[in-house]
Amino acid sequence: MYKSLYSYSLTRHYPYRWFTPVLVVGGVIAIAGFSILNVAAQGYELTPRSSVNPNETSSQRDWLSNWPTFLVGAHPSCEDTVIPLQAQIYTNKSAIPYTIESVWKIADGEQIENLGSLVYHNQPLQQCNISSIVSDFDIQARSASQMAMLPVGGTVTTTAVCYFGSKEGRTYVQLNGLFDPVGPSYRNYRSFIYSNQSYQANLYWGHSMMRTYWADMMWKFAESNKKRGNRWYNGVVFVDLLPEKQIATEQDIMDKDFLRLDCFLNMRQDPDTRTFIEFCDSRKNMTMLAELGGDDVPDLDFWESINNLSKATYFTVLADLGRDDASMPNILSRPSLLKDFTQGLAFTRENLGTAFTWGLHDIGTKSFDPSEFPSVDLAIEPAVLSTTYLCKVRVLKNPANLIMAVLVADIVFVSALWRLYKWVVDTFWVGEAATLPQCACYKPEEVKNGEVTDEEQIPLQSIQSGFTSKDGPSVGDIAGKSRSTEQIANRSGSEA
Repeated sequence: MYKSLYSYSLTRHYPYRWFTPVLVVGGVIAIAGFSILNVAAQGYELTPRSSVNPNETSSQRDWLSNWPTFLVGAHPSCEDTVIPLQAQIYTNKSAIPYTIESVWKIADGEQIENLGSLVYHNQPLQQCNISSIVSDFDIQARSASQMAMLPVGGTVTTTAVCYFGSKEGRTYVQLNGLFDPVGPSYRNYRSFIYSNQSYQANLYWGHSMMRTYWADMMWKFAESNKKRGNRWYNGVVFVDLLPEKQIATEQDIMDKDFLRLDCFLNMRQDPDTRTFIEFCDSRKNMTMLAELGGDDVPDLDFWESINNLSKATYFTVLADLGRDDASMPNILSRPSLLKDFTQGLAFTRENLGTAFTWGLHDIGTKSFDPSEFPSVDLAIEPAVLSTTYLCKVRVLKNPANLIMAVLVADIVFVSALWRLYKWVVDTFWVGEAATLPQCACYKPEEVKNGEVTDEEQIPLQSIQSGFTSKDGPSVGDIAGKSRSTEQIANRSGSEA
């Protein structure tokens, strides 16, 4: 007889009543469990999506959020964003636009390592310090629309340094903030976009003071200039923090000498020649400016307005950058200090020249009263730079791909479980009966309707000795007849 390289196995029914129920119930449970597991492992895919809050996007909550990571196939994530130098950016509070001036790290040995761009991932800004505030005045170098709105204009520029933490250590960034209430038409930006009396109330009052004192400063500059025969056509005032005030108390920040000033004002000598006159070049504070006179200090009435504007700018920018701590308490987050600091707001607004009231209709025009705003939250929250991140979020596959992926995986798992189940039964139950003869017999009374009613098999000795049934020959008779038949067949073959 030909023998193929392949073979097959003979099978027989398992003689256990519990085998089929366990298989059916366990199979249903296993298929359901494997399907859920395979949906988690194979049923989702990652799709790109832009986000302004990568921490929230990458930690999105769904039914797989609490699963072990090795069981889930698709994990949401967001990449770092790279912001080039000189890019304009806001914080998440959208108060003042900033320009990224420089980025650096402090390497080993206290060496500064300058970076060509800012690699950022929504880290909170920490310990922001303002190194300077620059107020510019300009009369002539302005557009027609600017002159139509205000006869004198200018900007307020702040320079701040912050740092944020990362796996590689601290990264420092210099941010130049710009406040220009009446900017040129080509400069498309907005400031204090979302702040009002109930939302971001601290920035609302900071904006109110900055805008009012800025208009008052421009008005007083224009009025002082009218008294001069040779008028100033532009100027600049530098303001910085006194070195001994880097760590300040509430009493320090309310002092009028909290900041010091330096200025340059330019006038025309003749139509073709320009010169500048330098004043307060030794960085005078407000008390010194009040005591000096003559050629040391120009005859201007705006020194107090500059001081108020600079202090309002200082703490408003710090609030926008999220700075408010024991070493530098913020006026805008303390109701009593804010009330005292805004006492002159209404008076300044009422006495402002009519030509300089443009744009003051949507800001606070009187001092802050805590009793009028008992539920207003003035707390300053940490700030992050507002930018867009490229993220990958988890979404369910389309039905056809989902069914195919889960079905294939279920077949693999169920097949493996079926083999394991058979191996366990064959090893621990059928294995004990494997030592008996292959032709194990049962007593007739143990057979009913062709099925064995008692799984206990007849010992080998009973099979060898044979037994006589009530309905048929004994095993020995059957064996004898089988041998006789075999002998007759052999004899017939020989004769042939």
